Amino acid sequence: MLIPICLVGGWILKRVKIFPENSGIVLGNFVVYVSLPSLILISNIKLENSLFFLAFIPWLIFGVSVVFFYTIGKFFHWDLETKIATILCCGLGNTSFLGLPILRMLYGEEVTNSVLIVDQLGTFLCLAIPGFIVALRFQKDPNINGNPIASVLKKLFTFPPFLALLFSFFLRFFPLSESIYFVLKILGETLAPIALFAVGFQMELGSKPKNRRILYNLYLSDLFINC
Repeated sequence: MLIPICLVGGWILKRVKIFPENSGIVLGNFVVYVSLPSLILISNIKLENSLFFLAFIPWLIFGVSVVFFYTIGKFFHWDLETKIATILCCGLGNTSFLGLPILRMLYGEEVTNSVLIVDQLGTFLCLAIPGFIVALRFQKDPNINGNPIASVLKKLFTFPPFLALLFSFFLRFFPLSESIYFVLKILGETLAPIALFAVGFQMELGSKPKNRRILYNLYLSDLFINC
């Protein structure tokens, strides 16, 4: 029940205008800078050989998406913006804000290790490196300053959850104290409700018929790619 309550609750809060318009962004930033790093630090992530395949899956899906939509776009004479937007939307998933909290609620905390590996070593790195390169084909980022490699590295090593992942490997040798672990656990448990409220707050259900058709096409294409 928590999933629909949080999603619908976030959507209602925006409609009744109790929270400011940018609350969805603020809640999302709290997840990225506080909730998710805290959860990563206490999860004791183990990089077992059997789990490396999980990290590879998002890269595989993104690669198939690039080939598939580039071919389809060329056949239907899509412009470059449409090709790249479709590749990014269907080739990448929102594993942090939707996948992680939903799977933890459905299957329990034991799936956290696997999901975090998929999220950080899979989806995030795929977005930060090949996804970023694909996006550059559409529009030059003003923050790049002529050096895309430096920009990618900067985005990579200034992303709090990824830094928390790297730091968590050292915690095997230097365990957290009970008091710090307790605080991080409380902060990490805010991930699911806040992330889902943030998603619900930014949902727009009253889309135009034309937009609905585009969304259906994207959904079916995404389903085809993942199958």
